[in-house]
Amino acid sequence: MNIVIALAVLVWLLVRQLSPRPVKEKSVLGWIVLAYGVFAVAHFSPSSPITALDIVILVGSTLIGVALAALRAYTIRLRSSGGQLIQQGTAWTAVLWVVGLGQHLLSEVFISVPGLAQATLLAYFGLVILVQRGFLVARARSAGHLAPR
Repeated sequence: MNIVIALAVLVWLLVRQLSPRPVKEKSVLGWIVLAYGVFAVAHFSPSSPITALDIVILVGSTLIGVALAALRAYTIRLRSSGGQLIQQGTAWTAVLWVVGLGQHLLSEVFISVPGLAQATLLAYFGLVILVQRGFLVARARSAGHLAPR
């Protein structure tokens, strides 16, 4: 996946995150993006062997992304409107998305296989979308906005 597609996905995510919309307890978006990302990674043809250090760097980037996703969930405003719970991201939400994308793409500098970080980007996006959704729903439940499970 090239940088243009990554930026397009980022812009789409930012528009979606910063627009007011109802909170859905379940969403398939993260699963779809993750599945497509895993498919893309499975079809990635490395120009050289992927090393253990490459995997450690990608896992580290993913862990940072997961932490940023959890933090992002707390930057999203929740409000009730017309009997619905509405979410809307803030400037901090946008900043944390950009930082997450940047740190993942920056990992490319430290990886020995060119294009590996870019190849894993959609899987990364899918995972962090799921983590953010999980933390946001848990936050809404703990505040009494959503029925407990």
